[in-house]
Amino acid sequence: MFDMYKFYCSLLFLNLMFCFGSCVKIKDIYEEQEFRNYLYPYSSENSEIDLELLVQLKENSAKDDIKAQIPILKYNKSWLMLLTQDDCVHSAFSNTWAAINGKPLYANYYYDIAHLIAGDLPPGAYYLGKTLGSTDGTGKEIRFAFTTTLAPEYEWMNEASIVRVGYKTNYYRFAKKMV
Repeated sequence: MFDMYKFYCSLLFLNLMFCFGSCVKIKDIYEEQEFRNYLYPYSSENSEIDLELLVQLKENSAKDDIKAQIPILKYNKSWLMLLTQDDCVHSAFSNTWAAINGKPLYANYYYDIAHLIAGDLPPGAYYLGKTLGSTDGTGKEIRFAFTTTLAPEYEWMNEASIVRVGYKTNYYRFAKKMV
């Protein structure tokens, strides 16, 4: 009799736990974040700045022939160069990203970030000799950007990289990963 009572009490307890547990409000983890448009803070830039420039000339110089001009500094310059690759191909990293960032390029091999970090790369690399980008007008390089499609449902996108530094028997690990 006691076992039956214990059984029903346990069943009642579990039922209550499920009822109360189903009433708990869980935050939607897929809730979209509020998009905030970025606006450059032009109002916080310096304005109405006075500059005094002293130029010492030789005694026999013609002072009236000298005209001082200050060229306009080009800043906040924008020139958009965006490369887009569709269909999430393996070459997006080992070709496009590598070319933009001055990393090794291959005609027939593909590598992942794990290979690049470990130095496990196939032979025959060529380099462009520079990174790809433009300047912001002050000589600072702004590298080109690129986007690619991500398809997490494809198994090859979650495939672990095989890293074998110094292994030269074959280079199958550098084959193109495909759908």
